[in-house]
Amino acid sequence: MNWYVIASGSYNYTRQSYLKSVFGSSFYYMEFAIRKNWGKNYNDKWQNDLRRLDIQMFKDDNGNGVKDNFEKGIPDVKVRIKLTNSAKQYEKGSLPVDITLVTNEKGFVSFNSIPKGFYDLIINPLSDLMEYFYIGQHIDKIELLKNDIKQIPFQKAHKLEGSIELKRQKFVKESEINIDLANIKVTAYNNQGNSYSAFTDANGKFVIFVPGNQMYYVRIVNVFGENYIISNNDINAPVPETVGNPIVFHVVEKNRQINFKKISQPKPDSIDYKLQKIKVLAGTISQKDENRISETRNESPFKPKTDKKMLQSGKYYLVLAEAKSIAEAVKYRKIFTEQGLIISFGYDDSKLVTYVYTNYYLLRDDAQKELKIIEKMGIRGAFVMKYKPE
Repeated sequence: MNWYVIASGSYNYTRQSYLKSVFGSSFYYMEFAIRKNWGKNYNDKWQNDLRRLDIQMFKDDNGNGVKDNFEKGIPDVKVRIKLTNSAKQYEKGSLPVDITLVTNEKGFVSFNSIPKGFYDLIINPLSDLMEYFYIGQHIDKIELLKNDIKQIPFQKAHKLEGSIELKRQKFVKESEINIDLANIKVTAYNNQGNSYSAFTDANGKFVIFVPGNQMYYVRIVNVFGENYIISNNDINAPVPETVGNPIVFHVVEKNRQINFKKISQPKPDSIDYKLQKIKVLAGTISQKDENRISETRNESPFKPKTDKKMLQSGKYYLVLAEAKSIAEAVKYRKIFTEQGLIISFGYDDSKLVTYVYTNYYLLRDDAQKELKIIEKMGIRGAFVMKYKPE
């Protein structure tokens, strides 16, 4: 219904002359009215269908989904609403709605004079909230039929802590001792397709914030190269049970393969050596000096010390190498000892070969078991030999 006022009026003046006489007359007319129309006014009807929507983002510290007095709002969150279906279809085309606002210091945004209908709600924080996560859908649905206020909780996250432990092989070059453990990406993911990442510090330690009470799997990418193995990737991390228990990745360096070169007798030198004249100085040799010279002549200073043992017939020996001389066998022993092995020698008089071996067994299966261990250490060329003297 509408109220309106009407005002109207008129003024009339008449003048006549008769026999030198003038006659005149005038009159006034005025009308004033207030009227009221009953019924619908379609010109202003669109204003009656507009509504107000207030939205507040807050930190849900106790996880109950309701804003309590002690819980703070979250500023700098971008909030976008988009009209997808209005209350009356003919209004959608004439008044499309797609509005984006940013929350104030108390976490509020207000959308004024928007039509009734269904809206998409898209939420994107503009800053890193660290411990807090919006755990709703990427696009939420809102039905707006009356003036309303929506409170959106951001759940407080749980903290997953851990580290990367790198185990090197026993013998490495000094230039290769230090490996940088900083800036390695660590990712926690779940079966819903959500993932959360962090990077390690200089000591290989990391902290990941994850929301919700659910099962996560934590993994790293092997950035160390093909010579390293991650022995326990995709670690199960149920939340909150895992919180407070460190997650440790064990990275182990493989043993490097040892390649043995066949030793051959050096070719005789074609250079002709000439005798040199030695000038003998005058003097005498004491009895003590003669005894020292005699002892020196009886020694073999270049003969290596060995622990050569007799090979036993019918026993199974785990042989690492065959040497043609004791000196060659000693060189092999030095190499294998650096790998942490205990080495013995066995000489075969008929073949003129010195066998470099670790142990011997009564059964071939026992020797084969040790052979597999030796091969896992990266040592190639080892074999099991049953000794039969000729």
